[in-house]
Amino acid sequence: MTTVGPLRKEYRDAITLIAQATGAMVRRGLTVPILVGGAAAEFYTGGATTTGDFDFVTAYRDEFFEELEALGFRRAAASQIQRALFHPVSGLSVEVVSGSLMDGRADPSRILTVKFRDGDLRIVSVEA
Repeated sequence: MTTVGPLRKEYRDAITLIAQATGAMVRRGLTVPILVGGAAAEFYTGGATTTGDFDFVTAYRDEFFEELEALGFRRAAASQIQRALFHPVSGLSVEVVSGSLMDGRADPSRILTVKFRDGDLRIVSVEA
């Protein structure tokens, strides 16, 4: 994994778990969601900025959530954001914020793919 500095353990654990879900999506013939927002900034700054949630862009929200739920994630309570899941042990929150990156105008060659044993993580570039 190439970053500016070391990432905190909670972040590394979270993206490793999320990569398991994305690997399952690929096995289903679906594309890997793209990490955006604060968690992408945390990756690129090597932890100089931190976040409590992981925002993704994917046209396959339901399928992504199915795979995350298989890994122990749960739907948020009715009064909370309905497009989010949380992990009861780690406290990790995952939200799908859009179905397409920059309304389909992003340059796909500017998306970084990080390989893990069980799946990949795609991260929007700073200048996508």
